[in-house]
Amino acid sequence: MTSRALGVVLVVAVVLTAVMAFRWRDISDFEYHNAKAELIVEQPLAVMQEVPNFLYHVLAGVPPLPNVSVGFRGALVMTASTVFSAWLLFAQLVRVLPERSRRTELLLVGFVLAFTLAAPINLFTPQNLYYGYFPTTVYHNPTTILMKPFALGAFFMLPRLYDAGFRSARPYAWLVGYGLMTVLGMLAKPSFIMVALPALAVVTLYRLWKHAYVHWLLLIGGVVLPALLLLVYQTLVLTSPELGGGIYIEPLRTHFEWTLHYDKQADQQLLEKLLLSIAFPVLVFVLYWRESRKDMLFLLAWVMLGFGLLYSYLLVDRIEIAAGNFIWSAQIAVVLLFAAAMRLLASQPLAAWGWRGGTSLAVLGLHLLAGFYWYYLHLTVSYENLIWGLW
Repeated sequence: MTSRALGVVLVVAVVLTAVMAFRWRDISDFEYHNAKAELIVEQPLAVMQEVPNFLYHVLAGVPPLPNVSVGFRGALVMTASTVFSAWLLFAQLVRVLPERSRRTELLLVGFVLAFTLAAPINLFTPQNLYYGYFPTTVYHNPTTILMKPFALGAFFMLPRLYDAGFRSARPYAWLVGYGLMTVLGMLAKPSFIMVALPALAVVTLYRLWKHAYVHWLLLIGGVVLPALLLLVYQTLVLTSPELGGGIYIEPLRTHFEWTLHYDKQADQQLLEKLLLSIAFPVLVFVLYWRESRKDMLFLLAWVMLGFGLLYSYLLVDRIEIAAGNFIWSAQIAVVLLFAAAMRLLASQPLAAWGWRGGTSLAVLGLHLLAGFYWYYLHLTVSYENLIWGLW
């Protein structure tokens, strides 16, 4: 039964994503990154210095193929990334299902569809749908789309770092696995690891205080050490004297910069926009408080979001402030928060859902409704009208 649901999920994800991917493959941020992908073979060092998270450029540009454009390959990368993300969430939901039935099969399909398309409940600000919000779904940024499956995969693996029952007979194989997920995810985009590291530090310190188990080999060797080494490299590259720039604490500077470039409402109603971006996981956390406070994955996602919001509201990258590079950490934290909330909800017996489950699904439905509208706009409205008229 679950194989049928998985088939539906993958087919829907492929169709929806491929249509959008080929619509956006040569515009917006794709235009910049595709140009770098075309240079990755001839000038690899130059590209890696300008774009230290170069995994997209390698996948889209190496090896160069005759009669196959970088934009076409980029669209395939976007499609594969989104479909793989859908599969990862599906697999997690199946693991926690307390029962298997036609109803749970529909639940699986609905959750993954919502995860793939959901948007902030931005229907109350029809002329400001993007700036100030934290969307779980973006279509214009290839590195963010590519980061998503790596962030999900790493996120779902993190609780094992604190699971005393996890005793692998091949610890070094797991070490390689954690290390590869960390490195590849950072080469896609470092936004996830920037919230994961401080969140892991908080959890680890708490567990030390409680004298609880920590898998030090995987934590240090598989996550912390490779992440720190790559972060040092990426930071040095992005703040080199040739490029200028640097990281500064300037509260809400990015949002103010957006008002100058794109939308005068970008720095307005920020608290409301945040709450409307995370309405579903907030409601699940409140209504399922007893279950939520015991869910390591859900709690870890909240800590990550806390650090992501600090970056978003306080820090700027002066190389290009309006690019909002620190916003992406909160954005991916919101993605993971939705995944964790869905996982917790899916783990509850359907017979016990009652009004709590129904209310949670209703709010998720509002996110999905906004997501359908978001999808429709990106499919039918020109990029120029979107960025200066609706975003």
